[in-house]
Amino acid sequence: MSGKGRCIDNHTIENVFGKIKREFIYTRSFNNIEELEYGLTRYIRTWNNKRPQAKLQTSPMNFRKKKAEHKNVA
Repeated sequence: MSGKGRCIDNHTIENVFGKIKREFIYTRSFNNIEELEYGLTRYIRTWNNKRPQAKLQTSPMNFRKKKAEHKNVA
């Protein structure tokens, strides 16, 4: 973190929270907190493991696997 008065990290986290709200929270309705927690957990798992990221051109999990394989070969 960048410390008090320095918003260098703020943009990234605000971007992530904005996407979660637009793609998950605002597009569904929940009957109780357990449904929200379960759905959010699944959404985050999908985000990390399956959803392609534009900068990486693959999912974060696949990117990490490829990096690790490349490191082990070298």
